[in-house]
Amino acid sequence: MKFLLVALLTAQIYGALCTSAPLAEQRGLMEIWDILSPAVMPVAVGIDNALATVSNIHNTVSNAITGAVHGVTSWIGGLLPPLGKRDLEVNVRVDLLAELKSFQHGLQQLVMEFAQTVLNGKIVAQFRSLIAKFSVFLRTHLNAINTMITNLIPTVQDVVGTQAISSCLNAVQAIEEAIKKIQALFSL
Repeated sequence: MKFLLVALLTAQIYGALCTSAPLAEQRGLMEIWDILSPAVMPVAVGIDNALATVSNIHNTVSNAITGAVHGVTSWIGGLLPPLGKRDLEVNVRVDLLAELKSFQHGLQQLVMEFAQTVLNGKIVAQFRSLIAKFSVFLRTHLNAINTMITNLIPTVQDVVGTQAISSCLNAVQAIEEAIKKIQALFSL
């Protein structure tokens, strides 16, 4: 697949830059492209759509998670007592922050893996595997974040806490939308 795309790209560049070549030779390259393009173009469009979707998911979810991390960090604020005197509520907030940061780091790694696969030319062979891995990753963290938020909602007593929970719920909504978009990729 990679060889075919490189060959087609080279042929297009050669045809565009080679004005001194005889017209018959240029027509020959166009005939080759006319034969190959019906088979290659749907694959290229599918790959392009998948990359755009993953990029969109990454941007949306990253922004939502960054907001949630900021909100929870503000909520924890100066509440951290000495290590031996932490209460359960503070521990749950810290655990939520750790989960959000873990999710953020894992998402970056997964997107990098996806990009490496595309750059290595293995996207067609590993597409379903990567998309399934992406979906499982999102669902796993979504469940953990949802559970933590559910446990923290009864403890919210101030504006900062409400904002933190709201930002986390926004992140949950972004993750749920990302899962739907990934499921749509399976139908390609």
